Amino acid sequence: MMKKLILWFMSTRLYGYLILKVVPFIRFSMYYTDLRGDKYHEGYSYLKEGCMIGTIDYKKLTGVLIPKVTGGILSHAAYCVAKRDHKDFDLLYSTINPVEGHGNGLEVAEMTHLNYTFSDFFDICKESDRVIIFRCLDWDELFIKRMTKRILSFRISQYDPAFKLDGSPLEFLYCSEMIYQADRLENGGKDPRIKADVSDLMGLGRPYISPDGLLTADNVLVVWDSKGEFTGMTGKQVSDIVFGKAV
Repeated sequence: MMKKLILWFMSTRLYGYLILKVVPFIRFSMYYTDLRGDKYHEGYSYLKEGCMIGTIDYKKLTGVLIPKVTGGILSHAAYCVAKRDHKDFDLLYSTINPVEGHGNGLEVAEMTHLNYTFSDFFDICKESDRVIIFRCLDWDELFIKRMTKRILSFRISQYDPAFKLDGSPLEFLYCSEMIYQADRLENGGKDPRIKADVSDLMGLGRPYISPDGLLTADNVLVVWDSKGEFTGMTGKQVSDIVFGKAV
C-alpha cells in the first residue's frame, strides 16, 4: 500500500512542482564552494570529451536527500561534450549556438530542473563541494563521438522528476539516465557498454540508474576526484568503499 501511495504521489502535479520548482532552490548556506583557483584548474586539466562528471553540493537540499535515497555519495551526473581549449570548440559552439543554460556554456551537457542545459566546468565546480571526473574504459574515441552526438540530440528532452528508466529517452530524462540512454542507444539499443548498476528506486520496483551507479560501474576509471580519495581507482574499488562491497 505504501509503495502504491508513493508511486501515486510521484505522478501528481504537486510532486513535479516540488521537485522542479522548490527543492532545487533550498540551500543551507549561500557561501561559495572551495573548488576554485588551483583546485579548479587541476580538475580542468583532466577533463576531456567523453568524461562523466559526478557532483554533490552539501549545502543544497538535493545534496542531502539524494544520497540518503541511493545510499551513495553523489547527487548529480553530467557529460563533457567539449572543452574550450580544443581546436574544434568554436565550430561546435557555432553549430549548437546554445541560448539557455548556465552562462551559455558548452563544455558540459546535463539534465537539471531547468531541463536540458549547457554548462562550463567552471559552473559545475562553482556549484559543487565535490567533483569526480570518470570515464568508461570501453568507450573508444569513435564511440565517444557518437555518444556526444546522441547526447546533443537530447536538447528536446525535459527533466523527468519521476525518475523513470523507460523506453522513451528522447522525451523525459534525468541526469544519469541521459548518459545511460545515450550509451544504450549507440550500442544497438539493448545493453549499454558501461557496466553500470541499475538499482531499485527506494524499493518501489522501479529501475533506476543513479549517478553512483555510473561511478561504480565495472569498467569505469576515476581520473580525478577533488577530494583525492578515489583518483586512479576503478568503479569496483569505489563501490567497495561507498557500498562496502564490490559491484
